[in-house]
Amino acid sequence: MSPTPRTSPTHARPVRETYSARGLLAYAAVVPVFVALLAAPTVMLMFTLGALTAVLLNTALGLL
Repeated sequence: MSPTPRTSPTHARPVRETYSARGLLAYAAVVPVFVALLAAPTVMLMFTLGALTAVLLNTALGLL
């Protein structure tokens, strides 16, 4: 069995492994959208609980 070839972390990458500007832009566009989609249910829950709390406090204290 032959050993797995190891590359030095300081070794330059071959041309086929370099990052393209288009790929980096796609990554920069997709990651925030993915994070926002993951956070959306939590944001909606917090908004709903905040609105419910405001209505209950308004009813209990008669502020308006």
